[in-house]
Amino acid sequence: MRRGEIWRYDPVIRRSDAPTLRLIVSADGINTADRADAPVVFGVHLLLTDPGKLLAVRIDPHGWASAMTLETVIRRRLIEPVDTVDPELMDLVDGGLRAALDL
Repeated sequence: MRRGEIWRYDPVIRRSDAPTLRLIVSADGINTADRADAPVVFGVHLLLTDPGKLLAVRIDPHGWASAMTLETVIRRRLIEPVDTVDPELMDLVDGGLRAALDL
């Protein structure tokens, strides 16, 4: 698993309106660590519709990566890789995360 990859996520509690794609935003040192040492990674939801916020980036054709949905993602619930985001879009996502977290 690498930073910038989009994965399909199998949530513990399924809701019909909840997005199932996650964009991995944690550092590759965390992402490549043994699962026993790092059972979670950081990710953001890929929303199906534009949330209308400045902290969301369009990731075609998958939806909108919203910095406001940053969460720890349980690795074992990531079921399949879907795509990889290009570096320019990841720079925009990074900017949203920095703004959301005041970094």
